[in-house]
Amino acid sequence: MKEELNKASELLQTKLGPTGAFIQSFAIILREGLKAILVIAALIGALRTSGTTAFAKYIWGGVSAGIVASFALWFAVGRILSISTAKRELLEGVTALLAAGVLVYVTRWIFHKVYVTDWMSFIKEKVHGTASNGHLTAIATLSFFVVFREGFETVLFYEALMIDTSPAPV
Repeated sequence: MKEELNKASELLQTKLGPTGAFIQSFAIILREGLKAILVIAALIGALRTSGTTAFAKYIWGGVSAGIVASFALWFAVGRILSISTAKRELLEGVTALLAAGVLVYVTRWIFHKVYVTDWMSFIKEKVHGTASNGHLTAIATLSFFVVFREGFETVLFYEALMIDTSPAPV
């Protein structure tokens, strides 16, 4: 048993190479970015079909706020992980488990529903309702949460990736 534990310890010490880290990093950014772009494009498309393109500035305001909030989250997570060196392993383990949980949840949700049609009809319904009622903050809030959700997932996956590699290629 001790021999098996030593073998497992050696395997865990192996780090991901720079090329593998870069490819995984690029895949994370591409996947999360495309998901956000798809939903924002659907929001703008719904505004165009309803003839309320003047409200697009609220979508872009929400997108901008979502990007800023995602970078703030990334900075805060990096700060928390650098401060607590004594509990770094615990934080890394929790981050990896949380990233795996989010990945399983999102994958299950995508396969459970017809992602594009259900999501697009939901967005069109919300945009038409809010644009006709004049609730423009709802459009900005929706676009904020769309972008921030993808930013949150990106931060989570990047923190999990940096456990297995040095931060340079990421």
